[in-house]
Amino acid sequence: MEGAEYDLDAIDTEIDYARRQLDEIADPSLNRVQFLKLDEDAYAFSAYTDDRNGNMGYKHVRILLFLTKEDEFLCEINGKRSYGVTLYELSENHKMKWSLYILNCALPDGIPLNNVNSVKISRISTGSVVYIPIRYRIQDEKSMTPDEYDYRMSICVPALFGNAYYARRIIEFVELNKLQGIEKIFIYYNPTEMNDQGTRKTLEYYYNNQMNQSPITVKNVISTKYFETRFTKCVIRPEMVFEQGIHHTSRVVQDNYETPFHDGSLLRVYHYREPKYCCDNESILKDKYENQLQEAFDSVIELLEV
Repeated sequence: MEGAEYDLDAIDTEIDYARRQLDEIADPSLNRVQFLKLDEDAYAFSAYTDDRNGNMGYKHVRILLFLTKEDEFLCEINGKRSYGVTLYELSENHKMKWSLYILNCALPDGIPLNNVNSVKISRISTGSVVYIPIRYRIQDEKSMTPDEYDYRMSICVPALFGNAYYARRIIEFVELNKLQGIEKIFIYYNPTEMNDQGTRKTLEYYYNNQMNQSPITVKNVISTKYFETRFTKCVIRPEMVFEQGIHHTSRVVQDNYETPFHDGSLLRVYHYREPKYCCDNESILKDKYENQLQEAFDSVIELLEV
């Protein structure tokens, strides 16, 4: 895209810095998105109710826990103890100091799932306790109809960090995705690291128009230069997924749900930064969107003066 140059060396430097910081997180509660502290080795991020009757149990309250090691926990829901408590480790932890788990708490008898507004959890070995509010409710995916979805397609950007993503690159990215039918974009970022005025102005512009911004909690940023069929990206129906990995769907909620490999004839999701790594002779995006993208790009650049 004319006017959107890339400094790949600077991007690689920022990625290396973010990776180093993964092992230096001292206290997750200091993040802008508030973690709830159980003890020095456990923080809760959020809790949600899960009304899906699948292979991970039914009905459940589930809590995202940030732990340094596995342990046993108790759950209490609306004053009643849960007698089906399990800890599920996410597949992308890769032996990091702080790892993400899902604590699964079976709903006690006689409690309607929609009447649960918080959950009390405690560590058995220490007795430490924390109350976690319910922040989201997952419906029974088999009963959902198309008109219940706010958007047909949305994307989530893991994180903007340092100086790797500047205003013009963000504009190019957003406008190209809008042309391809993406209706909502969720971008996570750390406001304390967004020092460039043009970047701030761009994020505010898209936030007020169609894009969601969320402050990041942990700088878990992984990037790769190479395009290989092994390192795929996924387009998913989120209500059918229990755990989504970076390159694959780690677990679906029903055993009969499939994640088939696609040959690219209908949909392609690219995962590279320089054309030399793949697709040298491919011109689908250029042929279909070049003029529209340049027009949209120039319009936003002129409007924001970035």
